[in-house]
Amino acid sequence: MILTPDEPFCFSPLVMMECLVKPYRVADVPLEQVYRTLFAEMDRVEITAEVFDRAARLRAATRLKAMDALHLAAAMEAGCSALWTADAEFAKRSGGFAVDILAGS
Repeated sequence: MILTPDEPFCFSPLVMMECLVKPYRVADVPLEQVYRTLFAEMDRVEITAEVFDRAARLRAATRLKAMDALHLAAAMEAGCSALWTADAEFAKRSGGFAVDILAGS
């Protein structure tokens, strides 16, 4: 399991959608199953009307792309302590909430 004693890893349906595009595109059933197994180990964060409202406010204040604002708003509304990303620009625009996991490599 990918859980720590203090904080679980979470995902939103938006993350699931993005992860499943490649396996669907190339008909990679084993990769799809890896993702589905991984998602089964994590808590699911829902994308509600409040998340969309917060995403709109984030976009207005930061000029984030719509998908990035939705990811960020979903994590914030769920009470997550951080959002991991491999996008340095997104991390910078998030006001410190998103953490660039590749920054130290």
